[in-house]
Amino acid sequence: MANLNQLSSLSISNTTLENLPSNIGNLCQLTDLYIYKTPLRNLPESIGGFKKLWKLRINYTQLESLPESIGRLVEINIIELEHNLLRSLPKEIGQLKKVTRLRLVNNQLEELPNEIGNMTMLRKLYLEDNQLKSLPEGMKNLKSIKKIQLRGNHPFSQEERNRNKKLMPKCKITYGN
Repeated sequence: MANLNQLSSLSISNTTLENLPSNIGNLCQLTDLYIYKTPLRNLPESIGGFKKLWKLRINYTQLESLPESIGRLVEINIIELEHNLLRSLPKEIGQLKKVTRLRLVNNQLEELPNEIGNMTMLRKLYLEDNQLKSLPEGMKNLKSIKKIQLRGNHPFSQEERNRNKKLMPKCKITYGN
């Protein structure tokens, strides 16, 4: 990895890779990381070293969790973690103040951390096909949020829908099957 310290974009797809090298965080110039159709199960804590990472896309993997160090990706703007096995998100995700689009489609998420409400630049949140029943109270702090997609989750009660509308009155929230 030391010889690749000027690498700005890395794409890993259709491999048998289950783990990233522990020193991958040394790729300090990386702005775009794309991992697609691999049996990847976890990310090393060293990913917090991606100080310039702007876009993180990890789709169609076996990813079950995110390291707490994800909160150190302070320049990140777009996160796409689709078709994985995520059951929860670390509270540190709330430290990602510059994220405008967060796609967590088709995972196993049962709840979101309240700290997601600290992602004050978040405009679009895609949560389709998870196991969610409600949204955290902290969502009321998402003043920039314009769109939330919730299709394919557990049915949200009318009471919960009313609560969400009160928390985020300017946001278009789509429920459904």
